[in-house]
Amino acid sequence: MHCLESGSSEFIFKVAAAVITNGSKLLVTRRIKPTELAGLWEFPGGKVKVGESLSQCLVREIREELSLSIEVKELLGTFVHCTDRGAIEINFFHASITDGILELHDHSDYSWADPEKLAGYEFAPADRRFVDCLLKGEISLDQPFSRQQRK
Repeated sequence: MHCLESGSSEFIFKVAAAVITNGSKLLVTRRIKPTELAGLWEFPGGKVKVGESLSQCLVREIREELSLSIEVKELLGTFVHCTDRGAIEINFFHASITDGILELHDHSDYSWADPEKLAGYEFAPADRRFVDCLLKGEISLDQPFSRQQRK
């Protein structure tokens, strides 16, 4: 049963996450908060504000969190993650840095990871299905999933 059908909540947070590449490496960041996610790795991004597009959200969040300007490229995948507070729709976009020097404002660490070594990082639950798809070759930066994703 899907979490929205289980009665846990009808509210969906829309989130955009950046899969920022530098050559063959991917940028992953280690969370500080909330407490239950502290120390876990993620692809950086955040919640979409009212009236904001997914791309606008991602540009704003990466500027606020990492002091970087990015170019948002194609949508790689969309997943729904269920929590006790409701459902999160997380949209992963390929992105590249256009300007800035990486500074951590909301994270404790970062890494430029080889895609095949992502299994060695403990990811936040909302990122795990995307990482699994990357590791299985179901998603690549050259061949993103279609807009309709697994729920």
